[in-house]
Amino acid sequence: MAVRVKKLARELETSPQRLLLLLGAVGYDRYRTENDMVADGAARKVRSYVADLRRSGEFSRMLAPSPPAPSPPAPAPAPSAQDPIDQDQLLRHLDRPLDEVIEQAPEPSSDPLLAEAAQALREERRRIEAQARRLAERQSELAEQTRSLEAQRAGLQQERAELRAELEEARRELRARAADLDAIEAGGTPLSALLEERGLRGPDEQGRALAALASARMLDVFLPRLRVVDSLSVRRMLAERLVLAGGPLDGIEGLAVVQVAPDRAEVPPPDEMGRLCDRLWGEFLLCGLKRVTWVGLSTLEQRLLKQGLDPRLTVRFLPARRREGATAQSDLKDSDVVLLRAVTTEPDADEVYGQAQIPVLNLESTTLVGLVAETLEALGQL
Repeated sequence: MAVRVKKLARELETSPQRLLLLLGAVGYDRYRTENDMVADGAARKVRSYVADLRRSGEFSRMLAPSPPAPSPPAPAPAPSAQDPIDQDQLLRHLDRPLDEVIEQAPEPSSDPLLAEAAQALREERRRIEAQARRLAERQSELAEQTRSLEAQRAGLQQERAELRAELEEARRELRARAADLDAIEAGGTPLSALLEERGLRGPDEQGRALAALASARMLDVFLPRLRVVDSLSVRRMLAERLVLAGGPLDGIEGLAVVQVAPDRAEVPPPDEMGRLCDRLWGEFLLCGLKRVTWVGLSTLEQRLLKQGLDPRLTVRFLPARRREGATAQSDLKDSDVVLLRAVTTEPDADEVYGQAQIPVLNLESTTLVGLVAETLEALGQL
């Protein structure tokens, strides 16, 4: 339990001023007045210190009266180790800064109490400074560990997001497979078996038969009831191989072209598509960009854009997979401009693209017409 300075001084049979000096000698120099409250630890330490002084006889010498002042003409006698400590001198030290008291303290032979107190304070100060250095080093280590943990957490969060996306994709595929299995279990006969039963052999004859039936509009009644087993493969084939054109369009090798209403068309009419390609490739030439690397276009968009490709240009079409630092550097190699569309980039790839000496354009349009318009706008700002 804390006790006031003056009460502790009465207990130790000394004055509050001397007790304050003794507290400073044992490392507690924050106490300044007789009304300050002394903590339990400090009180125990000063009691032990006073007990040691009493056993050694130093404490009684502190309480001895001051020697009479010498006459003016006589020189003052030199202090010795056996002389009692000047109480007035001790009291004057109370109002001075502790560092000044330590610096100007007399030699140990003339004032052993102050010398011992100064030595104790110096040792305490060295201990505190060493502890502060250790704490600073520990704080630096903890800060480094915190930064490492933050980086690991960011990586784990990104990995978790990717795994969730893959899991959702797997669930969609599983549901589609389950629907296909339900259709099979519900019964039904493969269409190829029926065509073969009719006498049509091989995919060529069967395909021509279906085309003839479709041209004669004889499949309209059966289409709602037709089922496929592998719907994912059929969807992929329809997305990559079937072109919805807004007007008559000459056949493109490897693709099936179907004319639909303009508002649902993926490709504008042939004359408009030709003008867009001519304007697009011409803009690259006007900008002096003859080596073009385009990342993220679908197979269909690549085929359509290649129809009007200017022979003076060299264009590389790359798939839209995740770009890392190495793939980003490969994109920039032998290129005058790089166009990115629907591309996921790692931080090191962003750094490579950001420091590139050639233009790197990020495009967001999902339609071919919008993509061409966005590209022309970006080239116009170079």
